[in-house]
Amino acid sequence: MRQYACCVWGVGRVYPWYNMSFRINLDPQMHHVRRLALSIATVLVFLITGCSLFGAEEDPTLTPPLDFSRFSQAPPLLVGRWEWQESTSYGPGEPRRATPSTTGHTETLVFPAPPDSVRVYRSDTLVQHTSRDSFFEGVVEWGVHDDTLATSSAALDGPQKIYKRVD
Repeated sequence: MRQYACCVWGVGRVYPWYNMSFRINLDPQMHHVRRLALSIATVLVFLITGCSLFGAEEDPTLTPPLDFSRFSQAPPLLVGRWEWQESTSYGPGEPRRATPSTTGHTETLVFPAPPDSVRVYRSDTLVQHTSRDSFFEGVVEWGVHDDTLATSSAALDGPQKIYKRVD
C-alpha cells in the first residue's frame, strides 16, 4: 500500500493541515477505479453535448424567417380577404410549424375598404373584430408582398404567420 501526505497548498508554500502532516493509506486499485469513473463521466458529457450540438436535422418544410425589406406596409394593399397558410414559431426549443391541416382549423382575415378595421374568422366563425392598429399591436413586423400578407413576432419568440389573398 502507498502512503500519501495530505497538506493544504498555499501561495508558493506547502502548509501542513493544522501544522501537522498525517498519512493515509490508499489502495492502488482505487486509482484505476477513479480513472474509469472519470472516463465514463467524460464520455457522457460529450454524448449529451454532441446530441444537442449535432441534433436532428432541420425540418425542410419550415419557412425561414422572412426578409421584411421586400414587404410594403401600405394600408390599401391590405384590402381584401386573406387565408392563413402557415405559422412558424422560432421560440425556445426547436422551430415548430402549424398549418390548417395540422391544427384542424382555418383562419381568415377580412380588411374592408378603407382598411381601418379587420375581422378575424376561425373556421368560418367570427372570433375578433378590431381596429387595424389593435390587430397589429403585438406584431413586430408585418407587410404585403404580391399576394402574401406576413406577420412576425419571431423577435419576441412569437410566430411568423403567412396569409394568401383569396380575392
